[in-house]
Amino acid sequence: MTTQWQSLKRSPKTSPSITKLPQLPFCKESVVIVAATKFFGMEISQERFLGHCSLRDKCRITEDMAKVAEADAVLFHNADFSSWRKKLPRKSDQVYVVANLESPYNHPMHPPNNYINWTMTYRHDSDIWYPYGYFATPDGIKPGLTDEELDKIWSQKTKNSSATWLVSNCKTGNKRKLLVDKLIESGLTVDIWGGCGSPAPACAGLSMQGSECVKWLVQPYKFYISFENTNCPDYVTEKFFETLRSRYAIPIVMQRKLYEDLGGFHRVPPNSFIAVDDFKNPAELVEYINTVSNSKNLYLSYHQWRKEYTVKSDPTEDTGYCELCRKLLQGNYAQKSYADLGAWYGNKPDFCDNGFVKRWLAGAK
Repeated sequence: MTTQWQSLKRSPKTSPSITKLPQLPFCKESVVIVAATKFFGMEISQERFLGHCSLRDKCRITEDMAKVAEADAVLFHNADFSSWRKKLPRKSDQVYVVANLESPYNHPMHPPNNYINWTMTYRHDSDIWYPYGYFATPDGIKPGLTDEELDKIWSQKTKNSSATWLVSNCKTGNKRKLLVDKLIESGLTVDIWGGCGSPAPACAGLSMQGSECVKWLVQPYKFYISFENTNCPDYVTEKFFETLRSRYAIPIVMQRKLYEDLGGFHRVPPNSFIAVDDFKNPAELVEYINTVSNSKNLYLSYHQWRKEYTVKSDPTEDTGYCELCRKLLQGNYAQKSYADLGAWYGNKPDFCDNGFVKRWLAGAK
């Protein structure tokens, strides 16, 4: 590794943990959640959203609106809320919850002011944290990787092209395709699959981001383009977490700060990804990627975090619907509501930094 790259390499450090609050005892024997809306038009069912949860026998979710008067919580999915016009009978201790996994740029919050009590989103300051993934310390079931296992990661990387990208949304607010085009012009070899590229082998007709075929498609590549469709605080999706968890590639992301500032039980290890804004221009970034690609030791330095951490992805026992059930069963919560939910979520033009690509390319030296 040359001297110029040494200044770009982050010094190893342990990701600071966020201490989880002690769990309160349960004050209720069981709870009922009524789903007042669909999930992108699909059913919100016990099996789909609570089937993995150890509390599923104490917590029931139903779409039966006849149960709304006795429900402990009423759940609204934000993207489906725009068509909601009904007035519900509401108990004084009933909790209204809004769920949203989409960025405010694409799906701003719809519920009216002083209507929602709890938020359940990927944002770390939500009442119920519902991320796409997070880092956890290894346990006996899934221990950290050994040096021998890290060597196997290197041996998997058989593709001539350095990077790959699965993408079907070619026109996004943050101009991510423009950035990829500039990297390709500067010499980065990228195989692009999906609506913006070629049909993905063995993935025809499947939802690619969550399919097993994607795991085998990406694993032979050393890098994965993990650009989100918007650059918003905490908005880091399965593109990033699955690249690390099951596909064993190095994610290339736009802005380091968005990843190092993620909330959660553990921060993202700083040497687990490559960030565009660490570099002055596309040529310098591509030169560095090629340097990493050609050095086993340098490449595996981006996988050393696997000795200390594993990646968990949704659904888990500690987040989302399981955590919603747990909080309802504890029953010890203060009455509150969001006076302006849209302002909290970021329903304003400058909340997301979607001008990064044009700004970075314009300032390239």
